[in-house]
Amino acid sequence: MKKRYVVISELKRKDKDTDGRKIKAIYEQRNRTVGYRRIQDELYRQYHLVVNHKKVLRLMQDLGIKAIIRRKYVHRTSYEAAVSDGRIAENLLKRDFKADKPNQKWVTDVTQYRVFDEKIYLSAIKDLWNNEIVGIHISRRNDNHITMTIV
Repeated sequence: MKKRYVVISELKRKDKDTDGRKIKAIYEQRNRTVGYRRIQDELYRQYHLVVNHKKVLRLMQDLGIKAIIRRKYVHRTSYEAAVSDGRIAENLLKRDFKADKPNQKWVTDVTQYRVFDEKIYLSAIKDLWNNEIVGIHISRRNDNHITMTIV
């Protein structure tokens, strides 16, 4: 009976080594940016292996591999940007967003979009008299030029 247990444990050990090599291969294929969940999915897609996520995590820890976390975009408000630049614009509206006649008060906001691997910025200029968009400008840079140009 002891031999039987030894054989089973040897089979498990061989499985563990094989799975470890496959995990390492997937990890390298994906430029070291995948975690245990995506590796588990890839094991199924590439090798048709159904492996518990806990086992994948444990094997990754044993191999000493860990996903490289991509740097997240840190949102900065316009106030922070003004402070870092050293100039702060005067608050002319004082939260009074109603206009009595056209072209009296215009406001703008810059929105960032990611298109493929590139960031583009959209500035829409709005007239507060009738809430109509007066103009838009799209740019690859987020600077004062984008807010001062009307298309």
